[in-house]
Parts: sequence; structure tokens; C-alpha cells
Amino acid sequence: MSSCHMPALALAAALSLATPAFAWPAQDAPTPSAQGAANVHLWHAAARDAIARTKPNQQAALRVLAYLSLAQHETAQQLAATDEAAWSAAFDRVSADVLAGLLPSQAGVWQGLAASLAAARGGDERHADALAVAAASAQRILSRAASDGFDAAWTGRAPDAATAWKSQLQPARPPHLPQLGDMKTVWLANAAAVQSPAPPQPGSAAFDAALAEVRSRAGSGAGLARAKRWEMTGGSLVAGFWDETALELARREGLPGPQMARAAALSLGATLDANIVCHRVKYTHWVARPSQADPSIRPLVGLPNHPSYPSNHSCDSTAAAAVLGALFPRHQAALDAMAREAGESRIDGGIHYRFDVEAGEAIGRAAAQAALRRAANSVAGQ
Repeated sequence: MSSCHMPALALAAALSLATPAFAWPAQDAPTPSAQGAANVHLWHAAARDAIARTKPNQQAALRVLAYLSLAQHETAQQLAATDEAAWSAAFDRVSADVLAGLLPSQAGVWQGLAASLAAARGGDERHADALAVAAASAQRILSRAASDGFDAAWTGRAPDAATAWKSQLQPARPPHLPQLGDMKTVWLANAAAVQSPAPPQPGSAAFDAALAEVRSRAGSGAGLARAKRWEMTGGSLVAGFWDETALELARREGLPGPQMARAAALSLGATLDANIVCHRVKYTHWVARPSQADPSIRPLVGLPNHPSYPSNHSCDSTAAAAVLGALFPRHQAALDAMAREAGESRIDGGIHYRFDVEAGEAIGRAAAQAALRRAANSVAGQ
């Protein structure tokens, strides 16, 4: 595994580019030796490495990491009282099976990794019961994935209004994942459980003021650096950044494997929910990007091929940061600052309005609250 995908190094690199407010508290717990922590890091690093190599879209990458985390958490929850060798055997099995199902072109890689780890333990034949638990968890998650609606065909059509969003790619392409808002959510009951207000109408004073802010900010030196820092169209993408962040915080707090798995499942599940809601709202209102509303605005980062309102970056980053801030309260201020900067960076980049960012933050907070409520009412929250 290349070092650029290891959690501590990636997070340190990200924070070194950020403002001093992002520095974690100096006190740092040692890397935990309790059961399973190494397994969690290993499989998540492997998944992020695969994402960096195969280059899926942002939503597909988030789905892989969220489902991997959910299957791992379910298995860890059921086997928390077992011995470390059995726990590790089950954790490796569920990870390999889920990744093989979600990324089938690399199934041999995942099964080979699991086999190598089992051989290093002297074989897993004596852990048949734990392996059966893992296989059942993997099957449940893969069954969910097969029917979650992520790949559902879109049968709608874009509005004809002159002010409605249009693809600005050359040549123009169909909108990106317009059906995602109907995808099955994780912690929320469904995407309609979170309501967003209607955005300002083009030509209104509020819309014109938001457009003027984008026009005035795009191209500034500090803003450009921030926009580029948070663009995250390479490596393991936005989902990979927050996955690394969750596991690095868990390491700093000395959490064992089951609790690490829980942190990842709660934060990534909430992030996926926020993204689903975000797309539902996008394709309800079809708000044009700033550069469509004012062609003098030149985006400084890649222009996503979907409507502007709300901001996916704000939805995702706020959801992840809010969950992690609740789980790791001594890091909450830094996490909140990171989420705010993620949203601001999209205004700096010339691709979002402030009302996009504010709506995204509200969606992210609602998704995080749903995840934390579910955790508090489950065995995982005890």
C-alpha cells in the first residue's frame, strides 16, 4: 500500500495546508493495541487505494466506503465479545466479501488479501462460527446494494426554463445521477425526511446578492488555494478524505477495532444520506450554476455536471464533521472549521452560491443527527 494513502499521513498533509485553527490538540493517544484496530486501518486503506486507482465518481466512492463500513460495523457489533483471532478472521472476511461484491473487477485482490492475512494467523478454520457471521453480514449489505436504487434509470426530463440548470460541459452531457435522490438511505427514513427551503429565484435581490459574492471572490489568491485544496477530484476523493479523518481520530483516541468500525459506519452512513438528500433537492429546483447565470464568472475548479443548489461538498463535509465532532468532542472545533472551509471553497471556486452552502450545511446537520439518534437507540450506542 502506498504511503500516500495511509490515514495519518494524508490527514497531516491536509491539515498542513489549512489554517492554524485546524490543528488537533497536542495530547495524542498511542496507537491502540486492542483487538482489530490494525484490521480496520488495513481494509480501509486498501479500499481507498482502489478508489484512487479505479477513479469512480464521488458518489460511487462514497457508497463503497459507507457500505464497507456498515458491514464491518455489523460484524464487529455481533462479535465484540469474541477473542481477537476470531474477530480478525471475521472482519477480514466481511471486508473482502463486500469489496469483492462492490468492486468485482478486483475480487481477486480482496480475496487474496484475506487469504494472506488468514495464513499469517495460521489459518481460520477454527473460527467457522465467526466466519459465518461475517458472511451473513456481507450478504445483507450486498443485497441492499443490489436494490438500493443507486443505478436506477432516469425517466424524467430537465426543465425548459431559460434560467434552469443546463449542462455547461462541451459537448453537453446528461445530468449526473438525477435519480440519486430516490436511493435508499442509511440512517434517515428516506431522503424526503429532510426538507430544504426553496432557493432564491433568479433576478431576485437575494439571488443577485449571492451571485455578486461569487463574482467578487472568484480568483483571489487565498480563495484559489482554498478552492484547490478542497476540490478533491483525485486520490480517494471526498469520501476517502473523511474516511481517513474518522480513522485517524479514532487512532488518536486509542479506540479498539469495534469502536473504530462504529465511528466509520456512523460518519460515512450520514455522509451518504446527506448526499442522497442533496441530489433530491438539486433535481427538485434545477438551479443554474453561477457561471451559467453570469458567463463572466470562470470556475476555478472542475464544474460538476449537476445543478447548483445545494452544495454536495457542504452536505457531505458537514455531515461527516458533525458526527465525528459528537464522537470526538475535543476535536469538534477543528472538524467544524474544516466543514465550513469545504463549503466556502466552493464559493471561492466560482461554482456555488452562499445559499447553496447554507442549505448543504443544514442537510448535513440533519443527516448527522439522524445517525447519532439511531446510534443512541441501538446496541452500538451502548
